[in-house]
Amino acid sequence: MPLPTFTCTPLKSQPRINKTDEPSNVKQVVGLWSKCILYFLMIVVCFRLAAKCDDAAACRLQVMGHIYPATFMVALAWSWHNPKHRTAECWAMIAFWLMYWIIDAVQQNGVDFSKLKIVQHYAFTLLVGMCGIYRLCRGPIIDTFIMSVLVSGFVLFVYMHPQPNTIGETMHLVCAGWLCAFLVAYLFKCKLEGSAFMIMAATSFVCSQLALTSVAVGCMDTVAYFVLATLLGFFVHCIFF
Repeated sequence: MPLPTFTCTPLKSQPRINKTDEPSNVKQVVGLWSKCILYFLMIVVCFRLAAKCDDAAACRLQVMGHIYPATFMVALAWSWHNPKHRTAECWAMIAFWLMYWIIDAVQQNGVDFSKLKIVQHYAFTLLVGMCGIYRLCRGPIIDTFIMSVLVSGFVLFVYMHPQPNTIGETMHLVCAGWLCAFLVAYLFKCKLEGSAFMIMAATSFVCSQLALTSVAVGCMDTVAYFVLATLLGFFVHCIFF
């Protein structure tokens, strides 16, 4: 009776497992989720502060007006590096443009194009919608160009857009800075860093509305608020990355 034979795969042909990869990935994902939690906490804080404003109704409208673009940024943070989501992302840009116009017109009981701030809001959201249409027509080859146009457009928007106080101006500039950091990460294909920068941009944008900045004006000066917001962002980023 012949003896049974066994075959063994040599150790050198077996794939090597890097034990540090999995914890690192988990840490990075937790880092992104922590920033999302920070974003939603800031929304809650802003609504609570809006109730303490002299004109609570106007402050609540300000919060809502900042939530729409900021939530779009958070969604973009999770989709921009996944080619499967590109078409949905383009349609989301178009929907963002149309929904912003409709919701704003309803909230304001019409549109007064004689006000510069209103025209700037409508012009920038129109730019987002047109970029979405252009991306659908031309394909992925122009995505880098489109992202550069959007970030540059927002920086120009911040530069031209009047704010009710200096802290509002500062927080819009902080948001523009995070978006510029996102653009650099986008150009160099740094996926997780780019997503983190975009979420921090959204958080800064939510913090730039009247309800929070009007309270902050009475508590600290512009420089202190700028340093606090910037250090908080980098602190969270450094912990989880």
